[in-house]
Amino acid sequence: MRKHIKRAGFLAVMLSAILLSGCNTQKKEKSGLQGAWALQKITPPDDSTHEYHVALYRIYDEDGMLYEYQLLPSEEAGDVLISGDMKSYTCIDKGGGDFLYLEGNKQCMLEMPNDTTMVTQQFGMLYTWTHANTLSDSRLEEIKQIVSKDQVSAGSGTERHILPQEETNHTHIYIIIIIAVVLIVSYVLVTKKLKRRVQQKMRQLDEERTRLKEESEERLLPIGKTELSEAEKEFMQSVYYISLQHRLTTGRRMKDAEWKEMEVRLNEVYPNFAGTLRGLCKMSETEWQVCMLIKLRVAPTEIAKVMNKDISSISSIRKRLFQKLFDKKGKPKELDDYILSL
Repeated sequence: MRKHIKRAGFLAVMLSAILLSGCNTQKKEKSGLQGAWALQKITPPDDSTHEYHVALYRIYDEDGMLYEYQLLPSEEAGDVLISGDMKSYTCIDKGGGDFLYLEGNKQCMLEMPNDTTMVTQQFGMLYTWTHANTLSDSRLEEIKQIVSKDQVSAGSGTERHILPQEETNHTHIYIIIIIAVVLIVSYVLVTKKLKRRVQQKMRQLDEERTRLKEESEERLLPIGKTELSEAEKEFMQSVYYISLQHRLTTGRRMKDAEWKEMEVRLNEVYPNFAGTLRGLCKMSETEWQVCMLIKLRVAPTEIAKVMNKDISSISSIRKRLFQKLFDKKGKPKELDDYILSL
């Protein structure tokens, strides 16, 4: 008999331990009580509801303690904290919205219609609480320490304290603003850079279009625009001229002796050509050689080959020479027309 009693006592202790363990687990994980709660209203037994205008709060911590306090607005730098009661609590979630709830050693009714609302009953009065999430964890910890200290020192929690205003952490707001500013500035800079690139590309296209147009116009000189004399016709049918044309197509650079022979041949056909052109301005050897080739009706592309230069350089030489001759800007083709008219 005694063995059965001892065994029953042992089972009771084990069951109590399991229930207490479940209570702690539910308190920490499933009761949803942890944090600060603000009293919203009190409903007496006659079902008449009265709004509760005193800022009464509760803090439920994970260690099974609850702390009551009031927060009153103050004209000073902060709120007035009035310490309240501090006691243990136990909460067991039985499931289906049914809770076993104790404050100290007193069992109370507890209902949680949702995650942010809690209703407790004491002495026939229904107390409706709502979650208060306006305070930071550090401020809640500070309040708990004040209430706990007042309980130990005074025994009754009616002490008043001035709580300095909490510095609001605007770090995340500042980060968002900085990111937004960086994005806007980056967008503006990228847009401007892209616009400059497009404008530069358009200028390059225009320049390329102009260059190609000039080159296409300069592929062949307008031989038909100037009437050939009998001497010119005879010269262009001569062995020297035909050999010279074949020589130029190879693109091989001419020797000094060949340039001198060319000048002699030109003087025979155009006696006044060299004297007239050289008398207008002082020109370099390269410029004079370009003039002789133009007079021989050599296309600019062939001139570029025999001079070992690109066609844009030949165009620049012709423009520069025209400006030296007439003291004004002109197109390369205008120099060609003038030389062919001499």
